[in-house]
Amino acid sequence: MNSVTISYKRNVIKSWKSVQPISFPNWDLIEDTVKILNERRMKGGITEFYWVKGHSGNAGNEAADKLAGHGARRAFENRYGKPYNEE
Repeated sequence: MNSVTISYKRNVIKSWKSVQPISFPNWDLIEDTVKILNERRMKGGITEFYWVKGHSGNAGNEAADKLAGHGARRAFENRYGKPYNEE
């Protein structure tokens, strides 16, 4: 989340100061995330980020990790189809 909470602002300032366009890794994802967070803020929503040590048995973290895995697998299958399994 540092890319959204810290790097975004720093990269915006860098791009303002630069004459040439600057590209940053995953900029499109970061920009979309910041846009959604700003829309929530404008509607009175509050979003807080907390660091949680991964793979430590935290139930919420384990559930989020499982959902992220399912989402990544689904995105892969939507783009490339189901992977070939020799079993």
